[in-house]
Amino acid sequence: MKHHHIVSIGLCAPMLLVLLGSATHVRAAQIVPLSASASSENVGGTRLAANAVDGSGLTGNQHTNVPDLNKMWLNLATEIPSDAYFKIDLGGTFSVDSLQVWNYNESAGLDRGFQTADLWTSLTGTGTPTTNPASWTKLTDDQGFTKATGASTYTGEPIALGGVATKFILFDDITNYGPAFGANQVGLSEVQAFGNIIPEPSTFALAALSLLGLGCPVRRLVSTSS
Repeated sequence: MKHHHIVSIGLCAPMLLVLLGSATHVRAAQIVPLSASASSENVGGTRLAANAVDGSGLTGNQHTNVPDLNKMWLNLATEIPSDAYFKIDLGGTFSVDSLQVWNYNESAGLDRGFQTADLWTSLTGTGTPTTNPASWTKLTDDQGFTKATGASTYTGEPIALGGVATKFILFDDITNYGPAFGANQVGLSEVQAFGNIIPEPSTFALAALSLLGLGCPVRRLVSTSS
C-alpha cells in the first residue's frame, strides 16, 4: 500500500530572510551623494554647492582653510542667512545614521559658518519646506553647529540622525556666527552622510523569484510503500 505525506523543504525561507536582513544589518558606510544645490552660490569665488559634497577640500578627514578653487560653498551677500538653504540629493533612499559636517573653514571668515539650522528630510525632494511643506519632514529644529577652527587640520563634527529613511537632506532657517566679517553670508565646507541603501520593493520581489528559480519549493508530495 502506498502512503502519501508532505515533506516541508525549509531552505528557501531562511535564505530569503538572510537576504532581507542583510539590507538592515550592514555596517553604515559613507553615502556618495548624487548632487547638492542651494538657494544661491558665490559663483565669482567658485564657492558652489557641489563643492560641499564632493570631498574637494578634504585631505583624509582634514579640511582646507582656503575657500576658493572649488573647496567650499558660500551663499551670496545679497541673501540673508535665514532665507538661505542647502539641499543634498543622496541619489537613492537610504537609512541615514549620521552626518559628518565641516563648517565654513575660511580662516578669515569663520563667522560665516552655521551656528544653527533646521534639518529636514524628504523622499521626493520637491521644492523646499517653504515652497512645498507637504514634501518635507523636520528632523531637528535649531540644530547647533560648532564654529570651524580655521586650521587646515579641521576635522568637523558628527550629527546623529538615528537611521532616518530619506533621499534628500536640507538645511534652512540658518543663523551664522556674525555680525562680524560676512554677516549676511553662510557657508559650509563639507557634508558627508553615512548609512545604508534601502532596496526598492522590486528588488525583494526579484530576489524571491531568483530563489524559486534555484529550485526552492516549499512543500513536496512524497510516496512511500508499505
